[in-house]
Amino acid sequence: MERFISDDRGTIVVRLDHGDLLLESLQQVADDEALDTAAIVTGFGALQRTHVHVGEWCELPPKNRYIVHEGPMELCSLTGLIAGGSVHAHITASDCDTTIAGHLEPETIVLYLTEIVLQVLPISLRREMSPDALPLLRSGS
Repeated sequence: MERFISDDRGTIVVRLDHGDLLLESLQQVADDEALDTAAIVTGFGALQRTHVHVGEWCELPPKNRYIVHEGPMELCSLTGLIAGGSVHAHITASDCDTTIAGHLEPETIVLYLTEIVLQVLPISLRREMSPDALPLLRSGS
C-alpha cells in the first residue's frame, strides 16, 4: 500500500497492491492519518476475492446476506464515508458474467491494484446504532 497526501492534507490517494485487504487497508489509512470524517470519493481496480453483504428482507431490524466471490473481478465502484474514524463503504464489482454490489466486508482482496481517493471533510460525524439496528449518522460534536 502506498498513499499520496496533498499539501493541505485534504486529499489522500491510496494505491493498494496485489494481496492487500481492501477494507482493512482503508481502515489502516483512517487510523494512521487520524481521519475523523472523510468521503471515499472513488475507487477502482481489480479484486481476487470479493466479500459483501446486502439486506435480505425489507423489515427492521435488518437481516444481512453475505456473498463471497472467489476469482477475478473488476472493482467498478467504491464509495462511502469515514465517520468517527470508521470506514463504511459500498462496492460494485463484475467479472462480465456476474455483478456483485453491496456493503464492503473484511477479507476482500486486491488482485493487481486498486486506487482510491479520499477527501477529508470539514465536519465531524459519527455513527450511532438506532433501536432498529441501523448505523445512523450523527453529529460528531
